[in-house]
Amino acid sequence: MKKHLLSIVLVITLLFSLSCKKSPTEVVDNTQPGRRDYVWKVDTLKVANSTYMSISRMWGGSPNDIWATGDAEESRLGLWHYDGNKWTCDNTPRQMMPRGIWGTSKDNIWIGNINSTFWHYDGVGWSEYGKYSLTGYSQLINQSMSGNSTNNIYATGFADNSDGSGYKAIIQHFDGLTWNFLNIQDIRSNFGQIKKNSLNQYFINSVNETNSQTPNKIFILEYNSLNQLYATDKSTELVQIGDQIYFLIGFKLYKYKNRELIFWKDFSDIYFLAVLIGRSEKDVFVLHTNEIKHFNGSDLINLFNIRTRIIASLIFEKEVFFLAKDFDTGICMSIKGELKE
Repeated sequence: MKKHLLSIVLVITLLFSLSCKKSPTEVVDNTQPGRRDYVWKVDTLKVANSTYMSISRMWGGSPNDIWATGDAEESRLGLWHYDGNKWTCDNTPRQMMPRGIWGTSKDNIWIGNINSTFWHYDGVGWSEYGKYSLTGYSQLINQSMSGNSTNNIYATGFADNSDGSGYKAIIQHFDGLTWNFLNIQDIRSNFGQIKKNSLNQYFINSVNETNSQTPNKIFILEYNSLNQLYATDKSTELVQIGDQIYFLIGFKLYKYKNRELIFWKDFSDIYFLAVLIGRSEKDVFVLHTNEIKHFNGSDLINLFNIRTRIIASLIFEKEVFFLAKDFDTGICMSIKGELKE
């Protein structure tokens, strides 16, 4: 009798084990829907009335140490810092017109400019690191930066001439000593974004290619080799969600797998402007016409009402930051959302 009962128990245990076991090809999603209980705060980046300024890029090592860059009619207003309490501009005039920004730590931050220069921050102050030129072009404009170490950083943008006779996409690589030009194919375009995934694959968004029916392209950069992944006449954007890069093409969001773009989510059922940033596929921020919305994997709801244009975003474990500008008044501001304790 005892042997019979033992056999029944073993059979039940085995069946239970088999019923709970996942297929080896099944993807198990352990992420939880993102929280939505944010406290919101708006800070104005204050400058004198009628002074032009458009802050459009952000990088930060922590929620208490964020740098923002952009265009301004006075060079002293093109660089801002957030210390966890307030945004300040140090009002120091420099031969700097900052765009792309990226760093590895609070004392190693890089800025690329629209005047062919790179600047470096060592934790104490900013200094010009070098000015670079490309034969046949009068100006280099850096749009975006990304890397994975102090001696492996990429900067993208374009070269041009003042009379418009140039216009060529460029990639520069920092090897720890200097910014070298990568030898890439001749592309009459602007490399507007570069972003990296967890596999150290770099993706580049190419926009406004001249003389092309598909002016917007997406490239992958691996081992300093550039290859095209996609071409379209629709708008394109690179979106950071967690440690992966997604691709917004028109209203549809794609991810990268096996050297292809795989469809993930269609947002065309709502009128929206952009997918901004996310921590996971269940924790994504979406910009609606006058709202910052949140997608938690199942539904999309409004979190914060805005009457400005979102230009840049940055996300941490409990905080999310958006740079915005009211184009009617010219005022730039920061919108911070922080999860409740």
